[in-house]
Amino acid sequence: MATVNFLIKSKNDPSTIFVRFRGGRKFDITTSTPFQISPKNWNPSKQIVRNTVNIPEKDDINQKLGQIKVNIISNFNRLNGSIHLVDKNWLTNLVNSTINKAVLQNKVTLISFIEQYNEKAKTQPSPHTGKLLSKSRISTLDLVLNKFNDFSKERYQIDFPDITMKFYYDFYDWAESKGYTLNYIGKFISTLIQYMEESYILKLHNNLEYKSSKFRAFTEVPDEIYLSKKELKRIEEVDLSKFDNAVDIARDLFLIGAYTSLRVSDFNSLSESNLIELKGKIFIKVATQKTGEPVVIPIHPVIDRILDKRNGKLPPKLHNHDINIHLKLIGKEAKINGLFTKKQTRGGRVIITKKPKYEHIKTHTARRSFCTNAFLEGIDSISIMAISGHKKEENFLKYIRVTKEQIALRMADHAFFKETD
Repeated sequence: MATVNFLIKSKNDPSTIFVRFRGGRKFDITTSTPFQISPKNWNPSKQIVRNTVNIPEKDDINQKLGQIKVNIISNFNRLNGSIHLVDKNWLTNLVNSTINKAVLQNKVTLISFIEQYNEKAKTQPSPHTGKLLSKSRISTLDLVLNKFNDFSKERYQIDFPDITMKFYYDFYDWAESKGYTLNYIGKFISTLIQYMEESYILKLHNNLEYKSSKFRAFTEVPDEIYLSKKELKRIEEVDLSKFDNAVDIARDLFLIGAYTSLRVSDFNSLSESNLIELKGKIFIKVATQKTGEPVVIPIHPVIDRILDKRNGKLPPKLHNHDINIHLKLIGKEAKINGLFTKKQTRGGRVIITKKPKYEHIKTHTARRSFCTNAFLEGIDSISIMAISGHKKEENFLKYIRVTKEQIALRMADHAFFKETD
């Protein structure tokens, strides 16, 4: 059974009160508290400050010691036997969190810095780009803060000095125990690195362990579908008259995304003001919400037909969640039901699932379909990226969903593989 004891180690006056936490032969750790007392005023049997009139702070110290004991035991019980996490750093953090040491010293902690950073990000442009962060990025920042708070409650408190390789492995272990995907965990780590870098620039700490090549966010290119031109044609032509009008709106919005490469936040917000004419031809011009960069996109015949159907108007806006629900229904009606095998690292294990392809259709499938189909049609990457808004080719290539056979067929039509005189 684990026990908590308080003790004085020296005869100095005053002497520091220490806390010792033992678990039989499994662990025995000691750390200091911020309290000091004369040895003659310490009751070693009761492990409290003696009840004498010349120590006005005795009640406050004894109360804090009691709180420390309760906090240690309750946090240890929440570990569910994970005693490898119990070390001096863990014990020190619990002592400090109990007595609000960081607050008393008016010190900026890692968590308080993240809270301040996130609040500023909602109203102030990024110093790196001069632009406000997107709503999705702000949501990610808030999500990361929540997960770090969850980790602190379930494992141990974290501050700038605690961001070490030990924390790195502990966090991955904790996140995998929650069943999070590799990319989801990687998002937290990459954002933490950003926080540490920003706070280091502000001279809030001198801990550079986050710069280690080992302290990195692991990611994997997820298995995601794209829809071929034939499949998109089936979606365009499938009869949806028996469904609510919102289903037809979701189809048209998705097709616009599939022939413009726009993200849902952009193709779901288009209006007639985004239609421009250049030399007698109609184009879509929009400043994308994520980057703010304007893109100009030729009108595909499919979009022309949508405009004709809607008397020259673009489809009204739908909630992203509703569109995704409707898309699966549309895909099923269009018989896009071949089995799709998906591999994903979740909870530290590779999970393989097989589901009909229509169950994987979502709004982002449209953007991926545009990039892949344009690539297979022989359009060069630079031209596609000019429309998709990708800045780096490595990020763009993650959207391309082609097999080696498809690439070989595409290359076979290249002039290089033709006999010349």
